[in-house]
Amino acid sequence: MDLYDRGSIVFFGDSLIANGRDENSVAKKLSEITNETVFNAAFGGTGMAYTRSDERIAYTKDSYNLIGLSQSILTGDYRVQKNARIMEAGTAYFGTVIFWMEYMDFLKADIILIEQALNDYQSGVPVENPEDPFDMSSYAGAMRVVVDRLRRIKPDYRIILVTPTYTWYPHLGLTCEDYVIEGQILEDFIEKQEELSRELGVEFIDLYHDFYIHEKADDWMRYTVDGVHPSEEARELIARRIAEYLEEQE
Repeated sequence: MDLYDRGSIVFFGDSLIANGRDENSVAKKLSEITNETVFNAAFGGTGMAYTRSDERIAYTKDSYNLIGLSQSILTGDYRVQKNARIMEAGTAYFGTVIFWMEYMDFLKADIILIEQALNDYQSGVPVENPEDPFDMSSYAGAMRVVVDRLRRIKPDYRIILVTPTYTWYPHLGLTCEDYVIEGQILEDFIEKQEELSRELGVEFIDLYHDFYIHEKADDWMRYTVDGVHPSEEARELIARRIAEYLEEQE
């Protein structure tokens, strides 16, 4: 894959996009469907905002959250990610992706897809700080900063916010509709994403509503491997929905 092709797509996200980084990933399937270069810049377990209210990258993976990653892209300095020591399972590919990002020319990309919210929700990150709209430890504040940074790199990026999918928590007997974390449910983040798309003048793809059927308790087995992470068939569905949107909006 030529990472320097003009017209390419950069896909930021969490494990919904990062998992199956070979031909079974959402990014790879999207590339095959659209015949466009799609660079998978998703990192499992990451979110949008800093997880510390003092905005210090004290938690190592915060450098891979999009608020930290966007600063490195803007400055071209990835030392904080390269020096990070993450001992969690399933993160062995992090260094390889950063290696390629360091040598990419982000000016050659035209479309930026951002799928981030699920881990912010699961980490208890506040959706919004009403006292500070640019609070980088809140989801909305971090999003505003990230979009601003991306536009400073290239003002005419086509930026598209992609929601996470519906999720189940079978071990708890709950779904994202009734699993309340720090007083919030996942749909609070979805609603904020849609609101931010209008506020910031970016596009919005909804993979949450009317996408996965969720009428019965065991519907999670139709689309996911564990209630959260999409099966190979679901990754195909996600890629096709995004591709259909891109084609419709051409």
